Amino acid sequence: MPAAKPPKAVLVYPRSAPINVGRLVEELRLAIEELGLTIAVFTTNGIPADRDWKRGTVQALSPAHAEELYRLLHHGPVAVAGFGRSYVRRDPRRTALNAASAIDLRDFVAHKAFVQLIGARPDIARFGPGFSDWRGETRCTGISDPRVLPFQTFTTARPWPELSSEAGRSSFNSAYGAGARRTDDGKRKWNVATAMHGHAAPSTVARRELPQGAHWDVQFQKASLLYAANEVWQVPRRTYMNVYPDGGLRGGSRDVPSARRLWP
Repeated sequence: MPAAKPPKAVLVYPRSAPINVGRLVEELRLAIEELGLTIAVFTTNGIPADRDWKRGTVQALSPAHAEELYRLLHHGPVAVAGFGRSYVRRDPRRTALNAASAIDLRDFVAHKAFVQLIGARPDIARFGPGFSDWRGETRCTGISDPRVLPFQTFTTARPWPELSSEAGRSSFNSAYGAGARRTDDGKRKWNVATAMHGHAAPSTVARRELPQGAHWDVQFQKASLLYAANEVWQVPRRTYMNVYPDGGLRGGSRDVPSARRLWP
């Protein structure tokens, strides 16, 4: 049986944080160190919001940091502390965001990490016990569990926080298919692959270790773009891509000349 992967804590806060936020960051950092957790830090930057969103400037992770954070969620239990609202670009090429193109940090890491917004000292006191409760339970059943899907790439009309409940997962399965075969809102067919390949180490989602190389063969009935945290691909119709739980993308072996990486 593989060795258990150590728990980690991730702090996400603005690069130019106000003094009061900086104090909360340091208080939480000390509390986390007392718990013996490894700490990773990701800072956000202010980027413009489109006029229709009426928010002025919003805080967003860079595409590279979003990718690094999402991969981290698949290597042991992770607690994410967000200091204020922050976002991930649905299309990493965007230089401004609106409601449709922004993914809330909490939705981005949902089902794969414990996440809490930190706005005051009582939140710091709740962070450690909350993470302890979260990682005390296996919250994933395997590759066919919808909580394993990378929801930046599997397109849905809205976030699905209710996947934490059996009723929520049943509703999701009714809308998108269940088990080894699903279809997202882009009409792309997600089939759990039978040949495992492409990743050197197995992924772990909410304490459930997946088979090494587990992924989906995503079939395109029409040409479209495929997004991940730090990648954009142009995929022709009647071809497929390999998509991994940690958001990794790979051209299907017989279609490598067809699927083209556009960015970066």
